[in-house]
Amino acid sequence: MKCKHNQGTKFEYRKETNTSVELCLMCKEILNTFQSFETTKTELSLPQQTSIPVHIEIEENGLLGELFIKQITLQIALGNENIVLNNKYLTEQCIAICSEVHKCLRHIPWKSWKKSQELEIEPLQSEIVDIWQHLINLTISAGIGTDDLMKIYNNNLEKNYKRIKDGY
Repeated sequence: MKCKHNQGTKFEYRKETNTSVELCLMCKEILNTFQSFETTKTELSLPQQTSIPVHIEIEENGLLGELFIKQITLQIALGNENIVLNNKYLTEQCIAICSEVHKCLRHIPWKSWKKSQELEIEPLQSEIVDIWQHLINLTISAGIGTDDLMKIYNNNLEKNYKRIKDGY
């Protein structure tokens, strides 16, 4: 939804309702409310530090869209509003993902020389969810919405099957 003023928007976290709203900078009219799953798609233009226009579409009727909206709401609540195409934020998310992957290894019996090892499934699952959270943040920060993610994923999947077929 766009406002007639077309002066830009800002995001504000509403703690009492656990939602984020997009407000017109001119009249403060609410343009979008996130975590309201009444429509099929949310078009999201996140604040950014660059002059590159970023428009992210998020499919709300689905688990992936719900995860994206929850992560956006969390980032706004944390005060991280300028995350799209932000080099520092992208780097932090990449490092966080690497760190969480390394933490997974603590819960997997991977040491062939150690006799007594057990798979610790609950802590492993928690670390995997942490990876997902940072991966979603990274995806959003790279300007990829749910529709684009599926298009890129399907293109990569097609390439991988072609490689298998071609004996790659």
